[in-house]
Amino acid sequence: MPYSENHTKSAQSPGYTVQNEVKNLLGSHFKNLESPSLRLNKMMVFPIQGAGELNAVCACINEHGKKLSGPVYDIPGMISFRLKLAARMMIDQSGSVLNLGIRLHRNFSCPYIPGSALKGVTRHYAFQNCEDTDKLNRIFGNQERAGSVAFLNAFPADSNWKMVVDVLTKHNDPEEEHLDTKNPVPIFFPAVEKGAVFTFHVVPLKHDAGNDAEQVVKLIKSALMEWGIGAKTSAGYGWFKEI
Repeated sequence: MPYSENHTKSAQSPGYTVQNEVKNLLGSHFKNLESPSLRLNKMMVFPIQGAGELNAVCACINEHGKKLSGPVYDIPGMISFRLKLAARMMIDQSGSVLNLGIRLHRNFSCPYIPGSALKGVTRHYAFQNCEDTDKLNRIFGNQERAGSVAFLNAFPADSNWKMVVDVLTKHNDPEEEHLDTKNPVPIFFPAVEKGAVFTFHVVPLKHDAGNDAEQVVKLIKSALMEWGIGAKTSAGYGWFKEI
């Protein structure tokens, strides 16, 4: 067979990010794989054209991701509350093999919001909108002392969450002649569909920090409803509303 024909045939064949033995065990396009985390972070089929591969990833997450029906935490003094996604959300977009990921819990395989991300956006919001810096330093901590309140991971409150594939098509500035404005390339990425309800938790770390925890609840709500969280918040993603 001439080289060109062999090269064309190889180019059209799907490539896998795992060894042949693993591929044969899991089936074509990993149809037997039941771990959404592995599917997203380790196991991809190339070449990736259009939204097909991400659709397969989202289908795996929606089918095998755990649908939580009860509280994840049970900690004395913990304050819990719920908010509803008013728009689609992307957390940890730079993750996965594609650098177009979503944050999935390692064990539950469902989307979640890390407590560190919640603390970061809430702290930034608080210092932009509150004048009592001494109180904020006590709540959030600084280089000299730990904060008085812990921010726990936020998980979906029920089974009514879904992963979808969204698309962004960049239209370049026509004045930049070196850019291709006639054939813009759409970029596909996974997102949590709007309407999902998340449960948030904060825990006072000191016996007299109950008021601080209540203040943090108000700050989280304000930050997520006014600023949002995750990627592309300026484009309307990651915003929450009261239930």
